[in-house]
Amino acid sequence: MQGDDKIKRWLEGTMSDEEIKIFERSQEFKSLEKLLRSTQAFKAPDYDVEAELAKLRSKDAFKNKSIGSFRLWPVFRIAAILVLVMITFFYFFINHTTTVKTDPAERTSIYLPDSSEVILNAFTTVAFKERGWKNNRTVQMDGEAFFKVTKGSKFDVATTMGTVTVLGTSFNVKSRPGYFEITCYEGSVEVKSGNEVARLLPGKAVRILDGKIAHMSVVSVGTPAWLHGESSFKSVPFVHVIRELERQYGIEVIFQSTKDEQLFTGKFPHENLSLAIRAISAPFHLKYEFAEKNKVILSKEDD
Repeated sequence: MQGDDKIKRWLEGTMSDEEIKIFERSQEFKSLEKLLRSTQAFKAPDYDVEAELAKLRSKDAFKNKSIGSFRLWPVFRIAAILVLVMITFFYFFINHTTTVKTDPAERTSIYLPDSSEVILNAFTTVAFKERGWKNNRTVQMDGEAFFKVTKGSKFDVATTMGTVTVLGTSFNVKSRPGYFEITCYEGSVEVKSGNEVARLLPGKAVRILDGKIAHMSVVSVGTPAWLHGESSFKSVPFVHVIRELERQYGIEVIFQSTKDEQLFTGKFPHENLSLAIRAISAPFHLKYEFAEKNKVILSKEDD
């Protein structure tokens, strides 16, 4: 920042007489004067602040460059340091956002400031502000994550597809392009997407696909399938199944059929690519081949 550079050069005594004259008329110098008077409690005994200010503003005080290196008066040094510390604190602490990202085929866990745990699925981003959490309880999310909320804690999970308000303690949020699904496992959550508002109790889920909302019941288990090493689907368009396969294995799938528009019910494992591809291709009688190391081609068996 330009103002910080001026203060630094003034502290080092490397300004020319002309630059000093300009600096003493600047807003930065006025801020130092103001801050100086508010920090007189830090001054050394018998140090005349007003007298030194008078010297600083006097033209004669800057004529002799040979004494430039001796202008680092203790109180002004404290004032300048305080200014720099406050600037640093604001930009790097108060205004700091914690962002966590996972790569394809990666999974990780983080903790929010209230000790709630968030487990991120592959290719997911979560961001929140640690400082000022009490006044800004919002978690920005893109991807899929499972939330285990500390009892009594409240916050919002904001995605491009909608917002989930925490009312309970255990839920899963999946927000992918064109796909938004929230499953409640314990407690309750409120979901807002456009004009749609839904409140989910344990064992219930809501899915929004291309603007269409559907309410569902889920198996009474405490966690989503992906936490146990597999991706599970119920009447999901095949294209979303393929995209999830790409995320879990870090591959590219090339379609050579129209089957991606059909609905898929089933699951695939995260630790065996060949088995996973067979699990999703067999129901539609598709064949597959590895074109390159990280590329798979799907096509009809009669092609």
